[in-house]
Amino acid sequence: MVDDVAMVPLERFARRLRDWRRRCGQPSLRSLEALTAQVGRRYARATIAAALAARSRPDWTFVEVFVRACARHGGRTTEAGGLPDLGDWQRAHQQLLWDLSASLGDGPSRRPAGALRCTLPPCTSAFTGRAGQVEAVLAALDHGTGERAPVRCVTVHGRAGVGKTAFAVQLAHRLRTGYPDGQFFLDLHGSDPGRPATPATALASLLGGTGDDPGSLPDALGRRTAAWRDRVRDRRVLLVLDDAASADQVIPLLPTGASLTLVTSRAPVTGQLPATLPVPLDALPPAEAGQLFLRLAPHVAADPEDVAGLVTLCGCLPSAISRLAGQAVRHPTWTIAELAGEARSADRRDLGGELGGLARSDAPEDL
Repeated sequence: MVDDVAMVPLERFARRLRDWRRRCGQPSLRSLEALTAQVGRRYARATIAAALAARSRPDWTFVEVFVRACARHGGRTTEAGGLPDLGDWQRAHQQLLWDLSASLGDGPSRRPAGALRCTLPPCTSAFTGRAGQVEAVLAALDHGTGERAPVRCVTVHGRAGVGKTAFAVQLAHRLRTGYPDGQFFLDLHGSDPGRPATPATALASLLGGTGDDPGSLPDALGRRTAAWRDRVRDRRVLLVLDDAASADQVIPLLPTGASLTLVTSRAPVTGQLPATLPVPLDALPPAEAGQLFLRLAPHVAADPEDVAGLVTLCGCLPSAISRLAGQAVRHPTWTIAELAGEARSADRRDLGGELGGLARSDAPEDL
C-alpha cells in the first residue's frame, strides 16, 4: 500500500513508464510478462500493472527490465545489446527515490553520504557458451588463493555482434559479491558515430552515482578524475565500461586500489592500461550458436542440421542470432526453412536488412 504523501512522485514516474510503453507500441500486460522473461527477469502482470498505476514503488531492476521489454516489443533493441540509453532512466529513478525520501520526511540527509549503487544490467537468461573463458578470467583474478591477483583491468574485445556486452555483464555478476562497495555499468558509446562519451561526461555520471550533486562538480577533467578516485579510495568497486573507443577514453575513469574495471571494445585497448588481462572474443561455435537460437525461440521444432544452417547464415554471431530468433517469436508459424529464406532474401523485407549487417564485422550493435 502506498501512502498518500508518496503519490505525487510515484505518479510522475508511473506516467513516464506509461509513456514509454505507449511509444513502444502499447504491448499488453500478457506480452510484457513474456517479454520481461526474455530480457532478464519475469515480472507478473499484477506487478507490472501496479507499477504502471503508481500503486507500488519499482526498484531499479524492474525499471530496466520493463524498459528493455517495451523496447524489444517496439523493435528498438536486441536481446541484450543495442539497448535504449538507460542513463536518463537511472537519473529519473534516483530522483524518484530522493523525492520519496523527502516526501516521507527522511530528506537527503538520511541518504548515506557517499553511498554507492549497483547499475549493472540484469544477466540475460539466454546467455550461452563462453563458460571456459568466464572461468579462465575468474581463475586469473583469484589464482585459487582467495585473494585477488594484481589485475586492475579486464579488457574484452572483438567484432560487433560477438557478445562482448553480454559476456562482461555475466562476468560482472559472477564477481559482484567481491566488490560490495558498488558496481557500475557505463556505456561509453565508442562505436557510435558522433556520440562517444567524453571522459568528463562519464565521470559526471559516476560521481552522480556516488551521491555528488552534478551541479557542483569541477569542470576540469583532471579534477573530476581526482574526485572520483578519492571517492572510491579504500573501497572495492566494480566498474564496467562498455563500448570503449580508446584507452584515452578509459584511463581517466579507472578507480584505484582494490577496485576492478571491465572494459569492452571492438579493437584491443590494452596497450596503455595498467595491469590488464585481455580477453578476445570470436563468434560462437556452431553447436552453442544453435543452442542460443533455440533458447530464444524454444517453440521452433527443427532438425539440428537446419538450425546449424540457420545460425551459419548469422555468422554464429549472438546479436544476429538474437534478431532472427526475435522474428521467429513474432511469427510463430514460420519454419526454419522460411526463416532461412527470409535471411537470404534480397530485400530482407521483414528483417529490415539488419541480419545481413549484423553478420558483418562493421555491424553497429553487440550482444
